[in-house]
Parts: sequence; C-alpha cells; structure tokens
Amino acid sequence: MTESRNQNTVSASYIDTLLDAFASQDRGGVALDRDYLLSKSGLSQDNLSDPDARLPVEIVTKVWETAKAATKDPLIGLQVGEHIRPGSFSVLGHLLMTCATLRDALKQASRFASLVGDGGVFDVSFTNTGAVLTYDLLERDIPCREERIEAIIASLVGFSRGITGTDILPTQVTFCHSLPSKTQAYTGFFKVTPEFSSSTNSVVFDKKTLELPLQQANPTLTVLLDSHAEKILARLTETNPFLLQLRQTVLKHLPHGTPELTQIAHLLGTTERTLQRKLIDLDTTYQGQLNSLRKEAAIAYLQAGEYSQSEIAHRLGFSDPASFSRAFKRWTGMPPGKWASEDR
Repeated sequence: MTESRNQNTVSASYIDTLLDAFASQDRGGVALDRDYLLSKSGLSQDNLSDPDARLPVEIVTKVWETAKAATKDPLIGLQVGEHIRPGSFSVLGHLLMTCATLRDALKQASRFASLVGDGGVFDVSFTNTGAVLTYDLLERDIPCREERIEAIIASLVGFSRGITGTDILPTQVTFCHSLPSKTQAYTGFFKVTPEFSSSTNSVVFDKKTLELPLQQANPTLTVLLDSHAEKILARLTETNPFLLQLRQTVLKHLPHGTPELTQIAHLLGTTERTLQRKLIDLDTTYQGQLNSLRKEAAIAYLQAGEYSQSEIAHRLGFSDPASFSRAFKRWTGMPPGKWASEDR
C-alpha cells in the first residue's frame, strides 16, 4: 500500500490504537481480533510498522465500519478513549508527556494536531476559567461519524488523565449529535453526563486542572521532540501545487461572496467534473478546502488585530457579520470577539 501524503490521512499509530481498542473485549463469539480487522480493512501489520506513517482516511473508515458491523456496538467510540496511550499519537504523544503542565501539553496538542490526522478540526481555546477543547470532522456524511467524534473527545480526556496521573473530572462535555438511548456509559467514562444536540463537540477543563503537573515532565526532551515534530509537520504540510492554486483563487474571490465550485473550475481553466475528480484524488473536497481556508484566514485576521468583524466577514465572503460569527463559533467553540480577547 502506498502511503498518502495528501490531505485527509491518519497516523499509523492511531490506527494501531483503534485495532487494539476494537479487539480488546469478547464480542459474543465474533472473531474481532487484529487479524480479522486488518484483513477486512485491507491492511497488513507492515502498514503499521512505522508509527509516523500516514494512511488514507478511507482505510480508517474501513476499520470503523468493520468494527461497528461486527459488534453492533454504538459505544465503540468511547472504548477507544479507554485504550489511549502515549504511543497512540506517536511523536506528538511523547512530546505531550514531557511538558510541564497539562496547559502546556494542550497548547502543543493544538499546534501539532494534524500529526495525528487532518480529516478534522481540533482547537483549544483558553479562557480565564479554564480551556475549551473542540473537535469536528470536515466531512458531514463520513461513516461512523458520531462514533469517531466520541472517540476523539474520549481520547482527549483519557490521555489527559494518563499523563497527569489524575482522574480528571471535566467541567462539561458536549456533542452535536442527538441524545442516545442510553447515557450510563458516557457518565461512567467522563464522570459527568454529556450534553447532546449541542452546537459543538467539546470537553471543558477548569483552570485548576490545567495547572496539573505531568508525571514525566522533561524540559530537555521537550525541546528535542518539539524539533522532531516540527520537521514531520513541515513534510506533511507541503501544499500540493494544485491545492495552493485553488486556495489562492478562492481567497481572491471571497470578498465578492462565496464562489461556487463551477466558478472556481472556470477560473482554473478546467471543468467542474475534472475539478471534483482532482479533489477526490487528493482525499479532500471543495467544501473542506473552503472551510479550512476560511478558518485559517479568520484566525490570521483576528491575530493581526487590524480588522473589524465586519471587514473580516466581507473578506471571507460571508453575507453579514452574524453569519461569520456563527461559523467561527462552529470552528472554535466561541465567538470571534471573545476568541480575540483571550490571552493566547
């Protein structure tokens, strides 16, 4: 299998954790062991030998679909959170372990989140009372979407507990999807009952929790691992020339309103069908590129401190500041004004 270096890939180390989590319990006679999952997903153990290797998100989808079909278990996402370990996130996991406090680790997690996978948007927002960690998948119709989001939110809590050696109690946990028929397992894991049908998928830690020292803090090792993570990130974010041209074209025309796919295809000298095929080949979508571009640009404009929300909304093609504010809150968990006022 050829390793993908395009967008929407997941690290081999995280897939390895998924396999361990799904194969960890008796499934009523279903032979859901690693070999079964590997075979059904078109993987071999060799694909996972390098923890920093990247695999297409479609392969990860097969793992999720196989596990869900075999177990009929709607809670497989929570099970992943119970099996998170430093190696689950490869170099990022080991970097986080060496930080001085949980606050420092979360800053690094936000900075290097794409080392784990780039099919979703992870953000950490620090407030006067704590921190809000939000996550969402870029694709709206991706299989096992709810389970995958629950896995990440549960992983954030499970990993934080592991590196602090403390049974952390989140202040709040929220999910965008609707209330499940049973919530006992959620309360049992998070130690708090999540809110469903929320505007974000998030977990909130209070200020005291953020200052918890980490068990294996090592400032010297932090510097070395940070440098290594930077090099890996640099390789992963080498922008494909075609995507770079597309994003530059979209950004240029956003002040005139959100450009349609047909319009961008024409400006790039191609057809809508050809453009869609190229995006599929790069494991991405036009909407995904548009969303990530808008978020990145919005954050850059806010950090510059030179533009009003009305100006930013106009520059990014929103019909009005309120539409921009709603979109920004979906991306980060808070309105742009509050985000800009926080100490980062």
